[in-house]
Amino acid sequence: MSGLLQRPVLLLDADQASALAIVRALGRQSIPVHVASDAKRPLAGLSRHASAVLRYPDPLRDEAAFVAWLMAQMRDGRYELAIPVTERSVTPILRHRDQFDGLNIAMAPSEALERVLDKNRTLQLAQELGIAVPRSALLASMDDLAASAAGFAYPVVVKPSRSVGQDSHQRVQLTVSYAHNASELAAQVRHALRYGQVILQEYFRGDGVGIELIA
Repeated sequence: MSGLLQRPVLLLDADQASALAIVRALGRQSIPVHVASDAKRPLAGLSRHASAVLRYPDPLRDEAAFVAWLMAQMRDGRYELAIPVTERSVTPILRHRDQFDGLNIAMAPSEALERVLDKNRTLQLAQELGIAVPRSALLASMDDLAASAAGFAYPVVVKPSRSVGQDSHQRVQLTVSYAHNASELAAQVRHALRYGQVILQEYFRGDGVGIELIA
């Protein structure tokens, strides 16, 4: 693989541990990597395999500035490939994908991404394929809460339908929460609904197992 890449790879979201794993994997193949993040001292920038550390505008706070920065980095051909690692960078690129036509961005096709980034659509696909999923209910407003929560045992999983939501001012990184009683459930759902639809799910205790590949 190293013989195929003459120019560096631009790795985004360098403040994430997953980005550190990627820069190490590429570095072991002698592929030059420049890492970038909105953070001053991103984690992946501490790797000996990171040959340059760049800083870009926060894509959650200023999407247009982030897209303009990435376009400026990619359009003159200085990079072989750009790798967005998290939804924080994937989402703005997806929303402006036509601007990146002809540029090498390591992203799945738009329709596939839209289905994966929307957790409710992912659940629907799993059900269509006969894959077992937790009991779930989609909420669009607080008016839906009473009927949707009926029959759920506590704790109830409160899951934003997207990991990055948006209110009237900016985009926000969202997380899953767990409600242990009715008052917690109402408070968590009310907060999450500020940024988009919410999924209630039954809780299962267990170990999470995943596999991530860069190929």
